Amino acid sequence: MKAEVYEVADIDRLCRQVAELFMDHGRRAVTERGKYIVALTGGSTVQPLYRYMAELEHREDEASPWRDTFFFWGDERWVAADHPDSNSGMAERLFLDPAEVPRENIFRIPTDLSNAAAGAAAYEATLRDFFRNGLSAGGFPVFDLILLGMGPDGHIASLFPGTDALAERETWVTDSFPPELSPAVPRVTLTLPVINRARMVLFLINGFAKRGIADLILTSPEKYSERYPAALVRPEGRLVWVIAGD
Repeated sequence: MKAEVYEVADIDRLCRQVAELFMDHGRRAVTERGKYIVALTGGSTVQPLYRYMAELEHREDEASPWRDTFFFWGDERWVAADHPDSNSGMAERLFLDPAEVPRENIFRIPTDLSNAAAGAAAYEATLRDFFRNGLSAGGFPVFDLILLGMGPDGHIASLFPGTDALAERETWVTDSFPPELSPAVPRVTLTLPVINRARMVLFLINGFAKRGIADLILTSPEKYSERYPAALVRPEGRLVWVIAGD
């Protein structure tokens, strides 16, 4: 599996490139399988992308696949749904609500249960019901697209270096706690085996520091696999990096 790398000048071009990949992949999925199953991400880099994609819904030259798209999340912070740090809340405000995505197509990670472990178990049950006829040979769900950012420590979703969550190989969803990052709240995250079953994993990288980590991973993924969780992303489908330098 060889990564596809798109290097762009700035965040605006990153948004256009990612949106093009997102939409093209979605139309193909709907044509071939009748639906498009996506796991969204959080973080600052994705926010302008979500705004940009919401605007596509209102352009006459862009036919969006949202009616046949089902949205999940790669991870969530253990905060209320209307909290400013909520990944799903941010995506709904900036993208899903303005784009008028049907509510029945949106599957949030629950954060109103007793603890993050309970939230992880509940979300796995949701996934098992949705994917009951769409499992890989190894028994994991197959997303059409998983969007990922990357943290300054190389973490993906809420899989942090040296944590039990990163080492999990049996469950689909697990709870996690960031060692040093803010906000210091528990997380719920998809596990690495789920991420690596995707038909496409699409990284969004912005800024010179993260670009440096991406360059190391792309050059020698095996060498940096113990240091950076992002180096462990080796999907059965396409691996795409869109990297902006600013």
